[in-house]
Amino acid sequence: MIGVAVLVPMVPRILIERGTHVPDEYYEFIMQYAPHLYIIRGVGPDPRWGRAVSAAAFAIDFLYDAYHNPRSPRSRRPAIYEKVVSLAEFILTQQSVSDAGKGYYGGFRSNETNQYYYSVDAARAIPSLIRAHRLTGRSTYLDAAKLAGNRFLHVMQSSPALARRYRGFMRGVLAATDGSEIWLVDMDVENLYALIGLKMLVDYDPENKATYKNMMADLLSFLRYGLENLYLHYSPLPVGDGKWHRVGQRENEIYDDSLAYALLGAYDYEGWSKTVQLVYSSINTASGQKNETRYDPSICWAGYIDVVNRRPACDYYDSVTAGILSEIRRKHDRSSLEISVQTIMKHRESFMFWGVRFSDYSCVENSQAVISVAWLSIMLLDYEEQNVFPWR
Repeated sequence: MIGVAVLVPMVPRILIERGTHVPDEYYEFIMQYAPHLYIIRGVGPDPRWGRAVSAAAFAIDFLYDAYHNPRSPRSRRPAIYEKVVSLAEFILTQQSVSDAGKGYYGGFRSNETNQYYYSVDAARAIPSLIRAHRLTGRSTYLDAAKLAGNRFLHVMQSSPALARRYRGFMRGVLAATDGSEIWLVDMDVENLYALIGLKMLVDYDPENKATYKNMMADLLSFLRYGLENLYLHYSPLPVGDGKWHRVGQRENEIYDDSLAYALLGAYDYEGWSKTVQLVYSSINTASGQKNETRYDPSICWAGYIDVVNRRPACDYYDSVTAGILSEIRRKHDRSSLEISVQTIMKHRESFMFWGVRFSDYSCVENSQAVISVAWLSIMLLDYEEQNVFPWR
């Protein structure tokens, strides 16, 4: 097992900026561009990626919070309501509802440019659709969330495509142009994010309560080993090799956002558990040799992290993880949260891009990310100011 002692980094005692809030440019960006995935600065939405369920879902999550948060201007509520409706309606257009005999029935096409139905997109869409249902009262959104949970994700966990039941969710299904299905059997740790939506469905779909509870228990039971040992996916027999895997030439590396999503799902399900503490601390202290780089994991995690040699495996921050981690940090690592908020507010325009270099906060690519801006907006909206830190 890969692990280190659970430590909160010590930082200088500094004053905290007063009046921190979601920048207007973040709000306006989401209102204008969601559910597009990427925006080329000075050009507009990137047609190579199109509109995506994930961008719609996380935009809904932010807007739902903004609608109810007293720090958000009440004058924005009518526009927020209409935007949530349009995003939820888009998600419905991406759900497969025409052929109950297909394995991807109830799943969501990942984006407009492909025919992949991933488990992780269902995991992302379910909480957002339930929030849209809460806001609008429209039953179609709840029905879609139920179908994604008790049909699509259930099939991904217990499909006859595999000779035995592993309890993890398969990655998804590719709907081939000839009408056939290609099953993607690898089981991603990131699918632990599904625990958030399945937990919500326990309350919103009581008829299937036992099914959801069993799915959650099985999912975490199987994927806990991969999460604790900082793997990305398991490759099941007979298609795969029956082993856990990372990426990189020596399989030392992880995608930071995949582990962050998994961590948040596990945290939502079981709280500040030994597993969550172990994984958070291990990645949050993997900063490399002192003075080796200007990387500070308290700001945000690197896009690729070498978890064996405990150092970043790239030269940039993956903007989105600052937001994904903010709930955990708000309750258990205030020092990292303050560093993250201050840095992002200082370089707020730079962090609208998916990748920001350690050295000078310049963007890796001229591509702003709706998902990153949505998650950073959630972090800033929920941020609670303090006068000084550290705190007890």
